[in-house]
Amino acid sequence: DLRRLVTNFLTTVQIGDILKMQGNDFVYQGTIMDDPSLPNLAPYIHSSQSSLDDLTSTVNGSVSVKFNVGAGVPLVAQGSMVIDFTQQKSAYYALKNVTYQQLDLIPIQEELNKFWSEKGFFDLIIRREMVLVTTVLFADSGTYAYSEQDNSQVQLTASGNVPVMGIDLALSGGLNLSTTKGIVNGVSFTNKGGYLFQGQIKLPLGWTLID
Repeated sequence: DLRRLVTNFLTTVQIGDILKMQGNDFVYQGTIMDDPSLPNLAPYIHSSQSSLDDLTSTVNGSVSVKFNVGAGVPLVAQGSMVIDFTQQKSAYYALKNVTYQQLDLIPIQEELNKFWSEKGFFDLIIRREMVLVTTVLFADSGTYAYSEQDNSQVQLTASGNVPVMGIDLALSGGLNLSTTKGIVNGVSFTNKGGYLFQGQIKLPLGWTLID
């Protein structure tokens, strides 16, 4: 479910990472990988056998993308795009050569629940803040922007004065992001990274994806 994808603007993430939600960011707390109290997790990590190719999408259908190209637009401004967020919790992403990994929790739930409780992550005060990374998308390059509030806008600018006629600008990564209205978090990268992920929290009724 791509609507549940989120990102960590501080660093890349890996399968099995334990993160703590702090505002719009996730702070690394450790990993369950290779923990002696848990079974070997390698058999339960499933990877895509081939690339998903390019992935572009918006969350909530509430994102408007405008490219600064065409007659009357100065050449210096043509290597840029503007993203308007018209609803809360909206996202835009464009990722090139995407692959993914996913951790199946079902075979290890008993051991994992015990581990989570012993670490104090199931305590009432913090249980909704402690996240286990269970799916990670990797891309050669790309761009991701997220707005918690509506009526926000961000401009993405490429280096150099080369006209950009479409989505290739976002797929290529390495863009400069500047918020022109509201508060927008974003990342644009050119080295292969795992920024987009799905995480789960442990609640009394079981593990559930974070919103």
